[in-house]
Amino acid sequence: MAENREPIGVVKAEPDPVEYTLWERLPHRLPWRPSDIYVHKKTGLMVQLACCQKLLGRRAGIQNACTEIFIHHLGLPVTRVIHIALQLQASSFRSLHTAARTSALELVDEWEPGTDTGEPLLQICNNSAIRICVFRVTLKKLK
Repeated sequence: MAENREPIGVVKAEPDPVEYTLWERLPHRLPWRPSDIYVHKKTGLMVQLACCQKLLGRRAGIQNACTEIFIHHLGLPVTRVIHIALQLQASSFRSLHTAARTSALELVDEWEPGTDTGEPLLQICNNSAIRICVFRVTLKKLK
């Protein structure tokens, strides 16, 4: 039988950071395939671009190269992901195309009390997400 779970305490305003510690949780399910790349601001842009190029293979003739990769980013700024996808497309001589999808994910942040007397609080918020599919298109020769 399924449990009927109710939140411990839903927060409308932000609690005092001296009394509570914030634990930001990741979404429940993140896709994980060898062709998925998660972009974040801690890693340099050129390193992430090189990782994408390595997965795609700089040339189409490299073995074990992916025919498509998915570049994911959660939150702002999404311009970093767009920049990576456009750089890949520009350097491919029209052999790579892109398809973007945006969405909003519901995230749950947990506020843990600093003392034993307080009760934990939950804060539910929405965050923007973008997923760009970069895929290889084979060009056919005209006779």
